[in-house]
Amino acid sequence: MCEFLRGVAPFKSLTPDELTHLAEKVTRRHFDPGDVITRKGDEGEELFLILEGEVEIVREDHEVARLGPTDFFGEVSLVSGVPRNTTVVATGALDTYVLGKAEFRTAMETSASFREQLRRYYFQRY
Repeated sequence: MCEFLRGVAPFKSLTPDELTHLAEKVTRRHFDPGDVITRKGDEGEELFLILEGEVEIVREDHEVARLGPTDFFGEVSLVSGVPRNTTVVATGALDTYVLGKAEFRTAMETSASFREQLRRYYFQRY
């Protein structure tokens, strides 16, 4: 699990102890093709890290991006506190690791590098 996390951009700069702590908090979740993982307007409760498969990011009924293995989504709502700004749909079988809001906030508070990396993505995506 730590090796996978280290391959996801914002997690690369975490210390081994920080990675281990997060790895203990992450759960694995499977989605079937067509499953809506997050819906625009919903409150953000989780960060999703794609292990296998792809998702399409939809805004105003248009696909705006596709994400695959080692990509992540859900951070915009967790960082900003505003409702989700896109809908995310599994394009095929999808396996993810999921980090809950409390664990996400702890990582943001304890690691300046993690916080900075996520803010970069936030401004790119929001």
